Amino acid sequence: MKSLLHALVGAVALALSLSAVAGPDWYVIEQARAAKRAEAQQQKSQQTEDHAAMMQKCREMMGQPK
Repeated sequence: MKSLLHALVGAVALALSLSAVAGPDWYVIEQARAAKRAEAQQQKSQQTEDHAAMMQKCREMMGQPK
């Protein structure tokens, strides 16, 4: 009876620890990479727009007489 109990406890412990051994969730990792890539692209386009606006203001200032 005692060995049956030990076997049952061992089986339950093994079943509960399966998620730790299952490995990484590749779907979630790829979703995070795609989100980070999209955010980087958005920041890059925002910086380009800011730079263009700054250059336009600079050209306007340079064209004004003193």
